Amino acid sequence: MERPSKEDQLFLEARVLALSLVAIRRAQGKLNPNDFQVGSVKWVAVVKEFAEDLMRVSSEALVRVAATTPAKAGKWLG
Repeated sequence: MERPSKEDQLFLEARVLALSLVAIRRAQGKLNPNDFQVGSVKWVAVVKEFAEDLMRVSSEALVRVAATTPAKAGKWLG
């Protein structure tokens, strides 16, 4: 099996970060954006809370994955 490229690795790190945050929020009894219909009032509120939690993550971790994540998202998410 071919080793993932650096960009692929960064995207995967971003996914791990997001999934970790989802698991942590779930363990804390918090809701996640995927618990609601996209665009609903509750979804918007939870997305805001999720983003606030994400901003508490180490800036170093965010800088490492931010450069390629948006461009690569479509490749894995459909």
